[in-house]
Amino acid sequence: MNYLIIFSGEDGLSIEAVTKEKLLDRITPDEFGCTYYGNDVNILDYLPKVIDQSFDNEPFNSMVIIKGDIVVPKVVEKILRYEL
Repeated sequence: MNYLIIFSGEDGLSIEAVTKEKLLDRITPDEFGCTYYGNDVNILDYLPKVIDQSFDNEPFNSMVIIKGDIVVPKVVEKILRYEL
């Protein structure tokens, strides 16, 4: 099972799939209180609106963590021709 990290920083949004171990490593502060994502990371419990490639009304260094895998639907019936 993967975790999807949606991170809003000074450079805009990034989305990455990571393992549980990598996620825990990245969000656990070091001896100086710094994480992979910087200091004072805000982990949100909702998905905020995105405006201009960042979360609306949220400070930089905010993230949403979603547990799950990416799903790709399988084609059941393919459209071969259109008519108007």
